[in-house]
Amino acid sequence: MSQPNLIELPAKEHEQPELEVMLSGCATEPERKAVREAFHTFAQGDPGAFGVQFSVLLIAHAHALKAASERIREERKLVEAAAESMLSISERRIMIGLAIAFLLGIASYPLLTAIWH
Repeated sequence: MSQPNLIELPAKEHEQPELEVMLSGCATEPERKAVREAFHTFAQGDPGAFGVQFSVLLIAHAHALKAASERIREERKLVEAAAESMLSISERRIMIGLAIAFLLGIASYPLLTAIWH
């Protein structure tokens, strides 16, 4: 005889994003089912109960992890852009410095030849 489910699970298409984050680490359907049941069991009951409070913390943590990946990608793009900008500035400064040194060498050549002779 099978026992009836004590909780009603939502349809898979409508699962909360924080639950999806936790489910992404599950390899098999039985693991996913166990995580879903635990998640929804913790989310029911007295708002001051440990299970509900723990569920709120898990949800907050899942949101933080999701937001962190987006921030890291954005910061990486900013760092790459800054590095490219610095390389571009450095290349220009080197080219300008070489051009100035060349022009000063050409301009000072008659003066240097007059001093040596």
